Amino acid sequence: MRTPLHLWFVGVLALVWYGFGALDYVLTQTANPDYVANMPEGMLAHIQAYPRWVDAVWALAVWLPVAGALLMLVKSRLAATLFGLDIPLIVAAGVYNYLLASPPLQAIAGNGIIVFWAVVLVIAIGLWLYARTQAQRGVLE
Repeated sequence: MRTPLHLWFVGVLALVWYGFGALDYVLTQTANPDYVANMPEGMLAHIQAYPRWVDAVWALAVWLPVAGALLMLVKSRLAATLFGLDIPLIVAAGVYNYLLASPPLQAIAGNGIIVFWAVVLVIAIGLWLYARTQAQRGVLE
């Protein structure tokens, strides 16, 4: 089957989107001084206080969809699985950050951070649905 042009477009956009997330993860985890200087006061301390399970959830929520985007570009149906696995991870991170953490993340970064989280979740669901559809159509093998 000939690869539709939209697969390349969506795949590259997904890789760029999740690449920014991966860059954020690396720069935050390494406490890059230039990067963390732009964070709201208290944000780095909030992140550094994550329980190990939240840190693991964050790492998986970043790196699984990066791998998913790469797999989409090589037309592997496994991309849909990795995008699908990202959704509960994003939800789990949100539950911790906005409901369980003390203080909750929105108290540090403002309510706009909840909107950003919702956008991240919607994009993840959209990419999962797209990849799943492409796998069902035989575009992803």
